[in-house]
Amino acid sequence: PSIRARRRVSVDPARGQWRTVCGYIYNDTPVSPREVRLLVEGRDTSERIVESRPVHVVGYIAPWGRTYFCSTVAAGASRYSVTVLGAQWTSDH
Repeated sequence: PSIRARRRVSVDPARGQWRTVCGYIYNDTPVSPREVRLLVEGRDTSERIVESRPVHVVGYIAPWGRTYFCSTVAAGASRYSVTVLGAQWTSDH
């Protein structure tokens, strides 16, 4: 199946040179993805990527469920975005 995930992301205030980007990945399918791979990107005011970090979400996401993730990223971007790169799919869980 194709991944149909919705993301809700929050960014904590900078602490020194780091920020924490956290959010939920929602599984909108009847199948359990596992080992979801995300890409967290920070962009400047010109929309240029100034930070890029892969994030691995370990474990399963239940059908129609959600799971939480966090990543530490360099501070300094105007905004941060999260993209789902992929996942392994199984109907076992």
